[in-house]
Amino acid sequence: MEQYARLTNGDGAITIKDIRQPFSNFKYIEDNFGGIPSLRRTFSQVRRHEGQTMVVELLDDSVDIVQENEDIRDVSPRFVSSKVTRLSFFKKPFKYSADIANLTNSDFIGYTIIKSDNSPEEYQKTRIYESIIRTSRHANNCIRGLQDWPCKVHNKIFTVPGYIYAQQNGLTCRCCHVALRTILNRFCEDSEISYRRMNELVMDYRTATNNTNRPTNTIYADEVCYILDQIGISYYFEDYSRPIHNDIPFQKCIYGSVESGYPSMLIFNVIRLVGIHAIPVFGHTFNEDTWVQRAEYDYFIVGEGTKYIPSELWVSMYISHDDNFGSNYCIPRNYLYTRTVCDELNPPNHVLCEMENNCVQRVLGTLPKEVKVDPIESEVIGYEYLRTILSQLPQKTNIWVDRLERNAIDSQHILRPVLLTMDQYLSHLKDMRDWDYNGIKAHWHKFWDDILLKIKKQYIWMIELSVPELFPINKRKLGEVIILAEKKATAERDFMNFVSSRLPCYFSFYKQGPPDNPEFVFIPSGIDSHVPLYWT
Repeated sequence: MEQYARLTNGDGAITIKDIRQPFSNFKYIEDNFGGIPSLRRTFSQVRRHEGQTMVVELLDDSVDIVQENEDIRDVSPRFVSSKVTRLSFFKKPFKYSADIANLTNSDFIGYTIIKSDNSPEEYQKTRIYESIIRTSRHANNCIRGLQDWPCKVHNKIFTVPGYIYAQQNGLTCRCCHVALRTILNRFCEDSEISYRRMNELVMDYRTATNNTNRPTNTIYADEVCYILDQIGISYYFEDYSRPIHNDIPFQKCIYGSVESGYPSMLIFNVIRLVGIHAIPVFGHTFNEDTWVQRAEYDYFIVGEGTKYIPSELWVSMYISHDDNFGSNYCIPRNYLYTRTVCDELNPPNHVLCEMENNCVQRVLGTLPKEVKVDPIESEVIGYEYLRTILSQLPQKTNIWVDRLERNAIDSQHILRPVLLTMDQYLSHLKDMRDWDYNGIKAHWHKFWDDILLKIKKQYIWMIELSVPELFPINKRKLGEVIILAEKKATAERDFMNFVSSRLPCYFSFYKQGPPDNPEFVFIPSGIDSHVPLYWT
């Protein structure tokens, strides 16, 4: 028996359907699956990818399906059985099962597994158990950390990149479960974390904290953190449910992990459901023509005299799954809001008004387990280092140094933190070319290899420095600072986590001196102007 339904053989029967016009998506879904909205969303995405053929297979048992059925039966004794159908979508037209052998991964749009549970007392009988459909082809969509998912179609394995989408069954898994499934699978290469395992961890936590009276099919925010701790995933967490105003915009918390290829979780109140809803966020759209940063250039202020523009301001949408509605949705950056509207108008124990109820409660960003510095910290630390180094650069005749200094006066420096491995940064340096096609001086390649090999930490934060006329349209920068991601930040800038920086003309390295008066070594780099951002 296969572990996962996506890799399970069909029961022998296979149906191949031409889904080109005049095939009706609505009629097919209504005739076979009851017209669930999330499946209509799936078919719409397939049509946008110019899907032409669909393969329909009824599946044999798999370990994950059998396990879920056992868990459902524990809480719903009238549960009888389930039917599992796999729909696979292709860009090419074909009529016969033998043609599948000649198809390639580039022809494969994705798959959807539909599970129909026969449990008379349960209102939700049919749902998308699992699906991955290729994301939008729009050039401004930025989705990093995509994994290739294998799927068997009539005995041939195809792969499709994406973040896994699933719907709750309402009995043994709810919205937090399926959001966690999307997030956890980004980190679990060898085996996936099942809903059963999530529930076991939750019960361990509730027993230890005397919270066994909580609903058995729900995961709370503190339990999400416990699950991540037990699995070994680093995270940072902001709570906006308290009346005290939080200075960090929730969008910035989402952006920090997503921009480096690691998902976030967004939890918000839903008045209609009289509760909360959780969704995973794993990408964003990049609007190169946004007006926001010009209108609010002092949007983000970190202490007196320290102002800059976060690169997150060029985000117009965040890309997410919503288990109620479907996969790969775009959420406008400012559509949701945090609880700040009524705080100053009412006493501390007032009843929440509608504007306070319908708002963001919590945001959680994930990172590899080794990472001890979150992206918001890295951005602040990186800019403090950059400002100090820029003031000491020996080359004051370079026009780009002069422009950087003028932009600093107007608070027009743009920062973008990206989590990398040392190998990725070395590769970035070696490929780097400025506007005049100059590269890093050849003898520095070996020097960098030697320096970074001495640093035993795997992950680093690269905080890129740019200006408004370079960053959005050209996707170029003037420098970056490198700090260790695996060394926990301290309140004092002691340079213990500082690796190096690069600004026009020079690399810089910390030599000696106190934090308020450091001394740097400057080495010519060969790069005199702007270079491409690290953009994957």
